[in-house]
Amino acid sequence: MQIIEFADGQLPRVLERLEDHVDGRMLWLDFVRGERSDWHELAQQLSGATLLQQHMVDGNNAAHPSHYDGTSEYDLVVFQGLGPDPRHDQIETRTAAFFLFDRLLVTVRAPDNVSFETATRRIIDRSVARIPNTPIGMAHFILDVMIDRYLGIREPLGRAFEELQESLLDPDNPFNDWKALLNTRKQARKLESLSAGQLEALDAWRRQTRFELTESQLVRLNDLSEHV
Repeated sequence: MQIIEFADGQLPRVLERLEDHVDGRMLWLDFVRGERSDWHELAQQLSGATLLQQHMVDGNNAAHPSHYDGTSEYDLVVFQGLGPDPRHDQIETRTAAFFLFDRLLVTVRAPDNVSFETATRRIIDRSVARIPNTPIGMAHFILDVMIDRYLGIREPLGRAFEELQESLLDPDNPFNDWKALLNTRKQARKLESLSAGQLEALDAWRRQTRFELTESQLVRLNDLSEHV
């Protein structure tokens, strides 16, 4: 578990213990799935909310598709990002769960979800213009990193598909690489399905969130959807 504390006008602090937390400041608790079975107990203790049993199951599900659900006490966003070595010819995903409370963000994710490492490094090193200090802001920041990684496979996947189609239609070069063509089509359909699920989850989150979104937050959530 990694604990990061946020305060207005100050750099984020990585805490060694929860006891070092200053009341009133936002916390981000980042759990690696499977390392601590009591993550939901800590979330309930710190937030004062009660997690639904199904949401605990969702958080522990490494293969859960992108999804949004919520209660009157918290939002739950489940999002499928890419694996640590993104390849357009073999798309692998890593699911992360975001539990958003009033002053607490709890994330549960795979140990090799590099988007979280990237997001953490950027806020700790202050290599971003504006450091988020709300659960929605921090969740958006991580999701933006996760979505950006998809850009690295979309272009090569599209290019590979075009090259195979051109070869298929070339009368001077008899086509025989059907396995590559079928796999490229399979990966394209997978990417399309992943994107559709992500858009549906983001749209549901924007429409059904328990939080009163500011104009700026609405714009940023819309930007996420446009980048999918």
